[in-house]
Amino acid sequence: TSKSSGVASVAIGSGNEAAGAYSVVLGRNNQASSEDTAILGGRTHVIGESNTSAGSVIAGGYTNVINGYSSGILAGEDNTITGPYSGIIGGNNNSVAHTGSVALGGCNITVDRDNATYTPHLYISGSGTDVAAGDYAGIAQLAIRTVNPTSPKAGMLMVSGSSGSPNLYFYTNSSWTQLN
Repeated sequence: TSKSSGVASVAIGSGNEAAGAYSVVLGRNNQASSEDTAILGGRTHVIGESNTSAGSVIAGGYTNVINGYSSGILAGEDNTITGPYSGIIGGNNNSVAHTGSVALGGCNITVDRDNATYTPHLYISGSGTDVAAGDYAGIAQLAIRTVNPTSPKAGMLMVSGSSGSPNLYFYTNSSWTQLN
């Protein structure tokens, strides 16, 4: 049986608990303790305690946990969010502990900074050919920076405009190398 103890909450399925006010829990063995949350299927999910996770949602998957305000997990397994306004889409054993960050697919991703998107591989594809009409399919554009990152990591690419005109740089283990 499932239990709805939050104000105007709903729990349907087996072993679910909707303890947060206005929460909805579906599936089995799921628990939503914060207000205005939803667990939509899957099993053994937990959405935070008190109101630290208000406005969050988990849709499908297994054993996902949210303890971050207004965050979401879409499917996957053993994923955890503790940062606010963050998300995880699929994957396994991914963790987001920073504000406004996302892990896209993959396994064992740890997001270690605010406002970042992590994915194990990024493939950009497109079939557009009308460049005059602004069709830039298949092209990645880096924002021009005027300040270098304070804690760069090997393999980073950056476009720096600090010298007046934009230049492309690659970071090795110890320094930035201009590529153009």
